[in-house]
This record gives sequence, structure tokens and C-alpha cells, in this order.
Amino acid sequence: MGFGGTRMDDIAKAAGVSRPLLYHYFPNKHDLLVEVGRDSTVAFRSVLDAVRALPERWQHSDLERLASAFLAYMDDHGSVLSTWNHATWNDEQLRDLGVSSQLRSFTSVGEELARVRGSTPIPPMQEGMVVLGMIERLWYYARVGGAPISDDALMAAVTHELADRLRRQR
Repeated sequence: MGFGGTRMDDIAKAAGVSRPLLYHYFPNKHDLLVEVGRDSTVAFRSVLDAVRALPERWQHSDLERLASAFLAYMDDHGSVLSTWNHATWNDEQLRDLGVSSQLRSFTSVGEELARVRGSTPIPPMQEGMVVLGMIERLWYYARVGGAPISDDALMAAVTHELADRLRRQR
């Protein structure tokens, strides 16, 4: 139904709560999405911690841990990202709120990847955007989009792409 087609009644039913209880905490879908978005942003800190823990002399197992952190985050919050992107088409306030948060996340990831690699071929914000966008698309098609990608193949693809991005510039 998408963000626009989903009613508060639909959300209350899916959450297993009464409509009055949902309205007690959230007067509208906008406020509900902002709160869920905050939770998602806070949860992203675990991904940032995993990127920051990546040593400069990384091993394959280090990249598997990082890929696992990315994918676990997406399993828990990927639907929020998809809904947020859909909802912001017609809501400038949500778009501005989400963009500022996402740009900070992209920049942090890009800076850490540049630290590990020892250089950056593109600005950190764009580097983070490329990596997170790649992971988000892979996750989406493997988990939601019906692509025949197993969990092991998804993990291998993300780990491989991280390794490729992290090879030091010569």
C-alpha cells in the first residue's frame, strides 16, 4: 500500500494494538515515522562501530564481521529506509530530516573506509553513499525483491565488494 496508502488503522492492526493506543503515542503517520527513523539512526551506530573497528591491515574475517553488521542492520531497519524514501517524495520536512542524517552516516562510513585504505579516490560522503547504496540494493533484492540470492551468497557479495573498495591505492 505504500506510505500514502497505509492508514493508522492498518498500522495499529499490524502492531497488535488498539487504534486509540496508537493515536495516544502518535497523532499521525508522520510522527510515527520520525520516531521509527530516530530508532533506525541510533541503531546505525552499531554499523559505525563495526567500520571504526576495522583495522588497517584487515583480514577477510574482519570484512565478514563488517558485512554481517551491515546486513543485520538492514534486516532490522531496511524496511524503515524503504518507507522513509517513499514517504519523503511528498514531505519536504521528512526529506530534509532524513537527508541530513543520511549524509552524516555516509560521511562517517566514507571517512573510515578512507582511513583503512589510506586514501580516498572520491569525497568521503560519496564513498559512503556508494558503499551503503550497494549494500542496500543487494539486501533489498535478496530479501524483498525475490532475487535468487542465498544468505551465504549475499554475505559473500558484500564481503567481496568491501574488499575491493578497501584495496590500497598504489
